[in-house]
Amino acid sequence: MRRRINLLAIFIATSMVLLSTSTVWALGTADDQTISNQANVEFTIGGTTTTTPSNIETFAVDTKVRPIVTNNSDNNVVAGVAGFALPFTVTNEGNSAAGSEYFNLSSEVTAQNNFTMTDIHIYNDVNGNGTYDTGDTLVTNPVQISNVSGSNSALFLIVGDTPTSNGNGDATDTGVGGNTVTYSLIATAADSGGTPLAADSDGNDSTIAEIVFADDTGTATGDIALNGFHSDSGIFTTLATLGVAKTATDGTSGYHLPGDTVTYDIDVTNGDTVFAATSVVVTDSIPSQTTYVRITSCNGAPEWSTDSQATWETPEPAAATVTDIRCTIATIATGATETVSFEVTID
Repeated sequence: MRRRINLLAIFIATSMVLLSTSTVWALGTADDQTISNQANVEFTIGGTTTTTPSNIETFAVDTKVRPIVTNNSDNNVVAGVAGFALPFTVTNEGNSAAGSEYFNLSSEVTAQNNFTMTDIHIYNDVNGNGTYDTGDTLVTNPVQISNVSGSNSALFLIVGDTPTSNGNGDATDTGVGGNTVTYSLIATAADSGGTPLAADSDGNDSTIAEIVFADDTGTATGDIALNGFHSDSGIFTTLATLGVAKTATDGTSGYHLPGDTVTYDIDVTNGDTVFAATSVVVTDSIPSQTTYVRITSCNGAPEWSTDSQATWETPEPAAATVTDIRCTIATIATGATETVSFEVTID
């Protein structure tokens, strides 16, 4: 007897993802969830329609570990000034069912040209303005970052102080401007106690959720892809500090005798090759045993004090009452020098 087989339909059922209500908001399918798939074959033999299911194929979703560190901007620094910051964003693209993962944050110098910052620390950028200010808090590892889509990033700062020119005993000369140092912020995946995570190394076991690193190559030493940490770098660049030179010239007798007039010249030089110096304020006190006469050069706004800088006034008061002078210069161009001059008589 000849048997005739009519295959009426073959289809594959769509995958069914079993998610608990506590993890539906995780970034991607949460780890340790079970995905099951079963195919069905419907056919007719000898006029009888039959449906035969396949076996059910099941596997557990593994734990994806993917930190992303992004530098938000570089920063220019001034010698001898504290509290400069490099701002960073750390994004968590993991899929922990707990809704967050933990990371140890650290920093390293990845390149430098003649100087390094001092007193380096990592802070939470609490108000998100990219600068170190009141309210920013020191990071305590490990930090917990949400993996909920839309809120899965946090802001941090590498904060340091700029040494005084040639002030740290090495080749540093932050006074000349244009020197650079590059810092990387590193986010290393960890458990809630701060112990770095280890990725699965013995092949996939479909019955359990295993840790799988999915990070990219970063800027820090040894930061290759799929190593459980990620990094990005920012650059501190020194601005030149203004050079100031003061000279006194006796224009009366060639000596310094009572009644002689002495001219003080204050030369202010901007040695920076990139940036102009702005809002430059030159202040000087009238020496004891002398009496103020006049300001002879101020390429800006002159002011006078009669109470040892407690207050400043314009127009110019009576010469004999002046205790201090001030000249505000709007801009000194790169490589330029401005001179502030005033006269006194020797009592």
